[in-house]
Amino acid sequence: MGNLDNFLNININTISSTEYNNLKSGYLSNLNSAGLVVGTNNSGIFANFVNLLNDIPEYAAPTTKPDLLDYAQALLSPKCWGSTGINNLRTDSTHISSNEEIWHMEHVLAQYLWSQDSSDANYSDGGTITIQTENGTETITNTSGEFGLSSGGGDGDDDMKVRDVLKKPENAELKTKLEQLYYQLALHIETNGTQGGLTSGTITNTSGNSPLSGEEIGQKYLELINELLVAVANDILEAGPSDPRYSQLGTYTEDLEKYNNYINFKNEFPKWVKNARNAVNEFEDYINSIPPKQIPDENNSKYQWYKKLWYRMGGINEKEKDDSGRHYKELDPNLLNNAEWLEFAFEHGIVTLEQAQYTEKGSAVYPNMGNYDWTSIIYTSAADIVSVEDEAAIARAEVEYENTVRDIENEDKKIDQDLKKLDTEHNALQTEYDSIKSVIDKNVERSFKAFS
Repeated sequence: MGNLDNFLNININTISSTEYNNLKSGYLSNLNSAGLVVGTNNSGIFANFVNLLNDIPEYAAPTTKPDLLDYAQALLSPKCWGSTGINNLRTDSTHISSNEEIWHMEHVLAQYLWSQDSSDANYSDGGTITIQTENGTETITNTSGEFGLSSGGGDGDDDMKVRDVLKKPENAELKTKLEQLYYQLALHIETNGTQGGLTSGTITNTSGNSPLSGEEIGQKYLELINELLVAVANDILEAGPSDPRYSQLGTYTEDLEKYNNYINFKNEFPKWVKNARNAVNEFEDYINSIPPKQIPDENNSKYQWYKKLWYRMGGINEKEKDDSGRHYKELDPNLLNNAEWLEFAFEHGIVTLEQAQYTEKGSAVYPNMGNYDWTSIIYTSAADIVSVEDEAAIARAEVEYENTVRDIENEDKKIDQDLKKLDTEHNALQTEYDSIKSVIDKNVERSFKAFS
């Protein structure tokens, strides 16, 4: 099975889909030529062997794991995300130090860190966020009134549901990092007097924090916005196609499925190779363990006897029998092994003896057997009928007898022990009775003396 060896030695890390499918086609063709094809009537060890060899993992084209961020970028437009020049930040580092861009960045974060939801702790008509900086604890206070969100090039609506995403426990760390970045943005704006001031209102700097440079803020902002985009995309995927934002992620789920299929192929093919090799070895051992076919000696008297008996019992040819009617009757083994009954049966014709007698040697159909007739024989003339003892049956009977005797003896011993126990209890009761009777007699005697 050279073609099988080629297929089992495939390097799935370097082979192309074309090469794999060509080898697979040749391998299956080789199996088909050898008759190793899955069939509905296959069963047993051979079927398991054949089915395993044919159950080949499907090739999945090699691919890299899709980056969800690449698909999530479609969510940026047209709200405030787009007005901050996110894509410009990704492609042109000159944008990250612009004071105008930093002012827009602060507007974006203000929109999502301050809520219009009155049930939120940071309701937009007031509230304070506590920030842990490198030098100490600082605060950001919203004093902007009911309109605590920046239009920033958009209308302030949260179509991406960022606020809901940041409320989830699994995104608590991300929200903290965004609040810390928001403080750095606010500190930079306060220090440089950028644009129209803070959206939120006021911040503290009692710890003497130094503002980050525009480049540092831009790089951190880009990093966290990317992380926030992925968090929003995961929220969309969790909701599924029922979410109106789902279509914006494009072919992400399909590409991820292709990647997972490839990983599954890389995991399953080596397992299949191992199982296939083991199956081939086991099946070869099984074939080698089958004893060679024994061709009977047709001149052997025992062979001839059973051959004649087969046809007497209704054989049509050497492989078929006539089931339309019974040509024999099975005797009760207990009667057949009973010498007295067997002798009675022979004497009264219940059982008869027959012997095959050839009328000619062979025929066109059965040259080794010929035509024959069955001739009745009186049992008293059959000198080879002898009576022998069934040693095995006798041995079984003796063992059964000995076991029965042993059980009876054990039961007798138990009864003797029970009787001795009863005698002991009887003697103890008798002694107790005599003692009590003696005490009563003495008490009666003393009573009579007292009244005398």
